Amino acid sequence: VLVHGIFHNWTAWEPLMKALTARGYNHWVRFNYNASGDSPAEIAGALAASITRVKEATGSDTVHVIGHSLGGVVTRVYDRLLGGAPNLGCVATLGSPLNGTPLTAVPFMPKALKELRPGSDLVRAMTEGDDPRQNWLTIQGEGDVLVPPNYALLA
Repeated sequence: VLVHGIFHNWTAWEPLMKALTARGYNHWVRFNYNASGDSPAEIAGALAASITRVKEATGSDTVHVIGHSLGGVVTRVYDRLLGGAPNLGCVATLGSPLNGTPLTAVPFMPKALKELRPGSDLVRAMTEGDDPRQNWLTIQGEGDVLVPPNYALLA
């Protein structure tokens, strides 16, 4: 399942899908959402329904997820707060503000970003506690000004 970032849609995945399809990977589900009025938890609820449908359609016990930016946060909320961990195979996040983002200080940000203030209740819930699983890969960009590297790592 491919989960895009906040200011995009499923088309963000087209180049990656093309490259991976050329290498033999050709089963994709593109989860699409609109973050203008929904919280990360609300979007994660919709992701949960999508993952359930994928599991039912494929007969698989788990689903692999790649999340970009807010897509990684939504996946983490599903994993940690909605009990989705048993349904997830491998998860990769790309530039996802798993530890919040300083962007929340910018006026007129969508609701989904406002909840990602560093140290907020949501950020603490995503990062606190024991998390012994090794199925998460987080990738950050050294030059990423929207999600600085130390904000994109699992705590």
